[in-house]
Amino acid sequence: GLLKKRKGRGYSARPIQTADVEKAIEIRAVLEGLAARSMAQNGLTETARQRLNKAIDDTAALLEPCHTTTDLIGEYQIANVLFHETLMAECGNELIAHTFERIRRLPLTALGTLAFDPANLERERMRLTVGHSQHVIILDAIKKQDSARAETMMREHSHATLNYAELFVRNC
Repeated sequence: GLLKKRKGRGYSARPIQTADVEKAIEIRAVLEGLAARSMAQNGLTETARQRLNKAIDDTAALLEPCHTTTDLIGEYQIANVLFHETLMAECGNELIAHTFERIRRLPLTALGTLAFDPANLERERMRLTVGHSQHVIILDAIKKQDSARAETMMREHSHATLNYAELFVRNC
C-alpha cells in the first residue's frame, strides 16, 4: 500500500498522512490485543515466558533511579521490542502476525515503537515507567489466563504511542 501505480509506466510513493498513521496504530492495537488474548487462552510456552520475563526484568533495571545509562531509550527499545515481538510471534495464532505484516512498515507502527524526547529525560522516564507497568500487568493477565484483561490492557498499551505523547508531553 505504500506504492501506487502511475498511469503508463512506473510507480510513485504514496504520501503518508497523520491520519494514516493513526489508523495503522489503531489496527496494530487490535492485533496486539488479539495476540495477548490468544496467548492467555493458549497458555505461555517456556520460550515466551523466558522472553517476556527478560523484557520486563531489563526495563525494570533500566528504570531504577540508580541506573545512569547514557542510552536509556536505546536499551529500553531493545527490551520493548522483545516484549511486543514475543507476544506477536508466540501467541499461538500465526494469522495475527501475518495480518500485521501489511502495516508494520508504516511510521510508528512497528512492534515496540517508541516516540521519545531526549530533551526532557525525566518526563520520558515517567512515560517509560507507565509502559513498563503495563507490560507487567499484561504478563500477569496472560499468566492467569485472563484473556479479556490481557486483551484490553494490550490495546490500551498499544495506543500509548499517540495518546500518551499527548498526555505526558504537553507544553505547560
